[in-house]
Amino acid sequence: MGDATALVVDFGTSASSAALVAGGQVRLLKEPSSGLYSWPSAVSLEGDRLLVGTAAERRKRAEPGAYRGEFKRDLGQALPVPLGERTYAPEELVAAVLNVFRDRAAELHGEPVHRLLLTVPASYGEGDPRRALMVAAGEAAGFPEVQLVAEPVAAAFAPVAGAGFAAGQVVLVYDFGGGTFDAAVVRCGDDGVHEIIGHAALDDCGGRDIDALLASHVRASGGPALAETLTADGLGGLRMRLQLADFVRGVKHQLTDAQTVEDFVTPLAPPYRLDRPQLDTLVAPLLERTVDCCRELLRECRVDPRGLTAVLLVGGTSRMPAVREAVAEALRVPARWAEDPELAVVQGAAALAGRAGARRLAPSPPVPDLVPLRWDLPGEMATVLRWLAEPGTEYEPGADLAVVRTRDGMLWTLTAPDEPGTLAAIHAPAGTSAVAGDWLATVAPTREPAPVAPDLPELIEEPRRALSIEVRFGDHAAFSSDGRWFAVEDVYDGCVWDATSGTLRTRVKPKGGIDALAFSPDGERLVTAGNDDGRIIIWELAAGERLLRFDTGTRVKDLALSPDGRWIVTACDPVHTGLWPSPGPDRHGKLTIWDAGTGARHRDLPLDGVVKCLAISPDGTRLATGGDRFGTLWDLDTGKRLFGVQHKSQLTAVAFSSDGTRLATASWDSTAALWDTATGQRLVQVRHGKGVSSMALSPSGRWLATANDKQVRLWDALTGALLRTIEAANPRSIAFHPDGLRLAIAGSKTRIWQIASEPGDPPEHPA
Repeated sequence: MGDATALVVDFGTSASSAALVAGGQVRLLKEPSSGLYSWPSAVSLEGDRLLVGTAAERRKRAEPGAYRGEFKRDLGQALPVPLGERTYAPEELVAAVLNVFRDRAAELHGEPVHRLLLTVPASYGEGDPRRALMVAAGEAAGFPEVQLVAEPVAAAFAPVAGAGFAAGQVVLVYDFGGGTFDAAVVRCGDDGVHEIIGHAALDDCGGRDIDALLASHVRASGGPALAETLTADGLGGLRMRLQLADFVRGVKHQLTDAQTVEDFVTPLAPPYRLDRPQLDTLVAPLLERTVDCCRELLRECRVDPRGLTAVLLVGGTSRMPAVREAVAEALRVPARWAEDPELAVVQGAAALAGRAGARRLAPSPPVPDLVPLRWDLPGEMATVLRWLAEPGTEYEPGADLAVVRTRDGMLWTLTAPDEPGTLAAIHAPAGTSAVAGDWLATVAPTREPAPVAPDLPELIEEPRRALSIEVRFGDHAAFSSDGRWFAVEDVYDGCVWDATSGTLRTRVKPKGGIDALAFSPDGERLVTAGNDDGRIIIWELAAGERLLRFDTGTRVKDLALSPDGRWIVTACDPVHTGLWPSPGPDRHGKLTIWDAGTGARHRDLPLDGVVKCLAISPDGTRLATGGDRFGTLWDLDTGKRLFGVQHKSQLTAVAFSSDGTRLATASWDSTAALWDTATGQRLVQVRHGKGVSSMALSPSGRWLATANDKQVRLWDALTGALLRTIEAANPRSIAFHPDGLRLAIAGSKTRIWQIASEPGDPPEHPA
């Protein structure tokens, strides 16, 4: 998809529109028959060819049985659509319309267009078969590259009437189209790059449903003669129903501007009169459904309507005055219109297509200690029958890993390399056909541990409880660099305790609660990040007063201070303050460096995923981050990626050794690992048995502590051997004291444990 040229199509239930995106320009496609940008989503069979758009509309009364409009609602149904003597699958009719758009785009562009961006209702969620049918229709129309985008997502990028939205503002997109209703909550970004927080849809609520209500009203108010005419069998009755559909659409459109409409369905029918209050009464139940859909979406996104900047009205049906009034009354939010509500979706989708470069994916960072396994298969091909080891299994040199069958029916055993290691991943499951040289598996060879200084503290036989901290539920534990103070979250407050006596020094109460905390290098200030309001607060501990507060605009997942106290680095969710994550495309976290003295944003680091945890090296030159499976080491000055490390699941913690030569990582995949920060080579890996919720590396780098829901385990960080186990109820956060002799465990009960003694000290005995 390197070529940015694309045809963009908003395929609507009653009308469609298209745009050619090429050379940085957007050209809306006019229908030659009507000269309009809106093409009827209709087909008519004439002989052996399908007429599309206005050409089909013009023949519908001549051959009503060969005409069909609004067939988009038939997608996914087993019954074919009859046209004259023939039948078509709904996706074939979609492809026929796309063919016409394709030819018109090629005519304007001077050559064929190979990429199609097709909008679909938000109700076509992942796994919905209608998504696959729309892709199949695009491919059948001759497009090798077909991309789908949800209609309200596209509408969020459309130009709006009046001043545009400012970065950080949150908008509710209200897309009332011909066949469906779609809504989206959008956070506006810089340079028109927006963030979709969530979206929802009603599949059976659109302009067509309003037309059906009006048609019923016409039949009921026109007397028995008209009712009989409209329900008659045969071609005559079918023509009358088509005429009625056109008539009620005209009445609906007139009432957008007029207060009253009086017209005739047929010259012989009695006059039909309808005023705007009557129309409002008819459509009120439908409008209430759209408002309820919006309310539910806002609840799911945890957005207070009072925090919305506006409701952006798009879609032809949104022109109705009753829509604006219903939305304003229900949500109490100002209404704004797209520059052209009927073309908002195609214009927004064209803006997205023009940013194709923003969706280019670079390769994942290399993982130096992972090795691909390939085998020279006899006869060049084989079928994988079974694997003899599971991912994560350690193997000896030459161990049997898998059994395959070659084309001549012979069985072969695939063996491990001539050095020990761990089977990291399987890329060809049982039943897969493999070709000689294919990358079938990945392994991690066992490396020799790096040496450390010998004069280190020694573990005592049984760790003993040195101090109990009285908090209701502890989380986010940290020691000051001099070891005097211990900080822990107590539900919503931040508490700082004397790490020796257990005396409470200070309690701070940020309104948004706490999602991360850290001491300043001198231990005299505490930095907290709110889990609801996204605010960073720096507290002066002696007086318990707030020194500085600034907004990040996003929910902070973790933070760290540089060793000189100059910078604060935050890892944030890809959502605005008060909005919680929801599935959606192109979701990236934020990694930001802030000036700790002023709260000014210094720099953002480029991300292609989310970040859940971070740490700064002791010399302040490098930053480690952990996200979905990958950890990354950065140069903090330049923002350059140095290397990446990989787990099988989300990383939960990262930490540097005191000399900065090793990096520890932990993951929900039940493992923790240590890596050489110079080469990215994995030195050792331990397996806790359950997902690791918290991890800490001792200051000397000799011991590694891991925690899950019931235990904290102490490991030899050089060999990976399990040394000690501490039973703990629901440990949420663990931290080593700077002296390396004590370990804090925060959770349902928060305790500081004596785990080691200095060399030469008398042996410790359990208390």
